[in-house]
Amino acid sequence: MQRIFFKSFYIATLNISNVNITVSEVIPTINGVQRNMIYSSSFCFRSIESNTMFAIATLLDPRFKKTVFTEPRACASANQHLIED
Repeated sequence: MQRIFFKSFYIATLNISNVNITVSEVIPTINGVQRNMIYSSSFCFRSIESNTMFAIATLLDPRFKKTVFTEPRACASANQHLIED
């Protein structure tokens, strides 16, 4: 997955540094990099909410509490850990 992430930067760098690039190619190139970043980061960090330490810390932080969880099961599990301990 990291290869896709870094490869998109590499390709974008090659495209943008090409002497024959036109201004109209910049936005599609940047958008492609952004799509790859979103896909790669969601794949790499998809299980972060299941990490008990991170989940409990987030629940206890008054700025976030339960509002930032995308996985209801992860939030419920962290909440259960708090109740049990």
